[in-house]
Amino acid sequence: AWVESWPTHGSPINDDLARQLPTLLARARGLARNNEWAINYLTKLDDNVLGASGIVLQMRLKKRNGTPDEKTNILIESVWAKWCARAEVSGLDWRTLESLALAAGPQDGALLYQFRQSGDFRFQLKLHQIDLLDVSLHRDYGGNRVRMGVEVNDDGLPVAYWLRAAKAGDTPSDYVTIGKHVRMPAEKMQHHFLRREIGQARGYPWLAGGARRLWLLRDFEEAAAVACSNAAKRQGFFYSEDGEAPSGFAD
Repeated sequence: AWVESWPTHGSPINDDLARQLPTLLARARGLARNNEWAINYLTKLDDNVLGASGIVLQMRLKKRNGTPDEKTNILIESVWAKWCARAEVSGLDWRTLESLALAAGPQDGALLYQFRQSGDFRFQLKLHQIDLLDVSLHRDYGGNRVRMGVEVNDDGLPVAYWLRAAKAGDTPSDYVTIGKHVRMPAEKMQHHFLRREIGQARGYPWLAGGARRLWLLRDFEEAAAVACSNAAKRQGFFYSEDGEAPSGFAD
């Protein structure tokens, strides 16, 4: 009787994601912004994985005689630090990019970005919101199949990503625009997520696993706070007909 409501038939993960991913994203982002337990988790994740300085470059080149090549090491690290100051096309530095990339897993389930030939070093990154990858797009194209905005070949290898053209920020002259979408070749775009099942095409927020319990906990805490507030505001009075304190109250 305890397991009668437990489903006995499972569906492929991509079918579930096609239906539920927008809801999972909305709920995970809501928790990441407003739930103190989720915020604390994201803060500790950043502190313990990246730390105050983030993941930095430390060169350990050696000369042929085995001694450290300090001059070359310092030169490479200094150039790296200059690039890190404006690592993203919008002006974000490398430490901020690391934090955004790490937080993308719990609240977005995936990281989407491009390599761009721009900036002083002709190399920068461009972050994209995962919403640009149209989860509702399912079609065939050029012998490949597009599922949830990801175009794959017969082997399941991603060959292109279909972004919403109205928000992608790329001109039609740079990439192929098809209807309401920009088709971005896979070599121009990076899409990273934690794969949990074979054939999985999209990632889902890590917070999704605990979202229900966090929401119920929030509801319980609010109800408990209201009950405590109401109890604290209640008053009671004892009185006697002659105005004297009842027996046992005089002290």
